[in-house]
Amino acid sequence: MYVAVGVAAASYLSTANADCFADAHTKKAFQVGSPNSKAIQTKNAKDTWQDWIWRGPIRRCTADSKNKCTYQWMQANTKGYQWSVGGEINGGNIPIIGGILSLIAVNGSYGKNKSYTETFGWMQTFDGNVFVQPVQVIQRRWIGGNFKGTFWRTASSCKELVWAGAAWADWPGAHYWWEDGYRWGKWSTNAEQYRYAMYHWWKA
Repeated sequence: MYVAVGVAAASYLSTANADCFADAHTKKAFQVGSPNSKAIQTKNAKDTWQDWIWRGPIRRCTADSKNKCTYQWMQANTKGYQWSVGGEINGGNIPIIGGILSLIAVNGSYGKNKSYTETFGWMQTFDGNVFVQPVQVIQRRWIGGNFKGTFWRTASSCKELVWAGAAWADWPGAHYWWEDGYRWGKWSTNAEQYRYAMYHWWKA
């Protein structure tokens, strides 16, 4: 019923308010996505999980006469990582015009390499003899959602000017109108919530 309303609206649409896309790009699809289709977060997992992006050298910390061991690594480490790992971006086989779908609207760091520098300068006291390892952690949460905004094909034909490798050419196509509020597709990823460093330890 919702799509049918969209078709009716398209028949009265002025081509001045529509975009012309070549059939070779749209595959004559009734619906077409765009990089302007905005990712909207609609759900997230209750719990977070640890992503250990760096594990340092393991050292043995030997207890003193009071059965206490104090450890301090006193070195800095820089590790690269990304805001999101895993998951999917699923447009449901709908052609995307002019680029790809992304989660940049959810977080500006999507797809970019990030850097985390930590100086392990603090001391920590343990009971007994232990092995200690400095660790850098990204705390992540599974999140997901869909995309907002799409193009709909009209019955109005047109020709799109396309660079064909050696010269410009008019490729046959159709006018498409943009509906900003329509929700479609799905996405998910494991997103950074915060980051920290710690000493991982276990009994010797």
